[in-house]
Amino acid sequence: MPEPEPIIDLQTEVAHLQCHVEEQDAEIYKLSTRVDKLGKLIKQLDERIKMSDERKGAGDLLVDEKPPHY
Repeated sequence: MPEPEPIIDLQTEVAHLQCHVEEQDAEIYKLSTRVDKLGKLIKQLDERIKMSDERKGAGDLLVDEKPPHY
């Protein structure tokens, strides 16, 4: 006995939605991995900047101090 059209339509729609969800999951995983890598890179760059500032003695400057050209 053939299934009624509405049930077949619903099954087709569910199959498309499942495929879409799987594609979104894969994309979210890629983005999450990328965000993690960028976070690590930012942390490394921040450490390098701090080390550079410490070597130059720039850490001793006052925040409100005006540059020499004023």
